[in-house]
Parts: sequence; C-alpha cells; structure tokens
Amino acid sequence: MDNRTSHVCISLDNQVFKVDDMMSGVNAPSMHCFCRSTTVGSFDGSSGKRIAKNLNDGKYTYIDDKIGFHDWESSYID
Repeated sequence: MDNRTSHVCISLDNQVFKVDDMMSGVNAPSMHCFCRSTTVGSFDGSSGKRIAKNLNDGKYTYIDDKIGFHDWESSYID
C-alpha cells in the first residue's frame, strides 16, 4: 500500500475470492497496465502482516493484515 495504489486495486483490497473463481483483470492481478498487486493465500483465523510504505521516510513497514487501504490511509496519511 502506498500513495500510488490505483482506485481499481483499492476496491479489491482485502477481498477474498475462491481460486476457481479467479480471473485476471476482473478479480486477480494484473488489473491494469503496470499493476503491482499480488495475491496471497487466505486461511480462516490467520493473523499476518502486510507491507505498506511510510510516506514520511519512504521505507516499507509491516502492518496488520486486517487493516484495509482506507483505514491505513486515514491512520497513516490523513
């Protein structure tokens, strides 16, 4: 997550899709030209970390995987 994340990819953030239902450009990367999104496995009850860019120093940091883009943006950007 950073300030270059597209609106298309933001709308899919934290969405869960079955592997059988994945379709590139619809609900799986690559969503658009130069897309940087990726997919990760999802397991019930998992608590992991995801990476986000700190816009103050440009370094990447780990945040809780339950934090969606808009929550990250309001907590770390606004």
